[in-house]
Amino acid sequence: MCKSATNVHEDYLKNNYYNFNVRSEYSHTFAEKHNFHILAGMQIEDLKEAKFGLQRNGIMIASKPEINMTTGLENGTAVTPSLNGERNEWATVGVFGRLNYDYKGKYLLEANVRGDGSSRFRKGNQWKVFPSVSLGWNVAEESFFEGARGFMDMFKLRFSYGSLGNQNTDNWYYTFQTPSASPSGGGWLQNGVKPNVASAPGLVSETLTWETIETYNVGVDWGFLNNRLTGSFNWYIRNTKDMVGKRPRCLTS
Repeated sequence: MCKSATNVHEDYLKNNYYNFNVRSEYSHTFAEKHNFHILAGMQIEDLKEAKFGLQRNGIMIASKPEINMTTGLENGTAVTPSLNGERNEWATVGVFGRLNYDYKGKYLLEANVRGDGSSRFRKGNQWKVFPSVSLGWNVAEESFFEGARGFMDMFKLRFSYGSLGNQNTDNWYYTFQTPSASPSGGGWLQNGVKPNVASAPGLVSETLTWETIETYNVGVDWGFLNNRLTGSFNWYIRNTKDMVGKRPRCLTS
């Protein structure tokens, strides 16, 4: 009768995430008509990750499955403990600004710009700028709309365009070739033991950079009966550019 294998496996994972933000804001009104609001800031992120795992065979006491309570044997045969370890880190720096303006609450403008840099990409592709802008017109504040104000309190038309960046992929450093090494991973014996082996990495693209998500939006907001009945309508298009993924297959006739 074959005995089932007994072993203890322990994993350790540690994440240190640091997020530093600083910003400043300023508001001012000119001639009781022109309202300005300005914001500027910076954000720094840093993530450090450490992984470690250990497995050893031969549990001596079933009620105490601890690494130091194992023999390293399985059915009387010595089994080499299994180890794994990994360290990763990424960092980003972002600077951003925003301008808000409205004239008597009728004409509305918001403009944003953000520049982001990431350690995941190579020099020349680490930084990218992501702008956005939105425009609004509150028609209900116009003088020609006075006749309908007893019934309609708000009628706003708006348009916006925005872009955002994304660096999240399953491999933190796709553009760097990393050979893989495997202790005792050979399929043959040298002096009675399996040798260590390493394999060459696959091809990578050095031009990989931020994924860009662009959104176009057209909308209408309204309010009736002292804003007791409100609603909105939105129509938008969302495009994702420079997405990381498998290339399209080329079909041949």
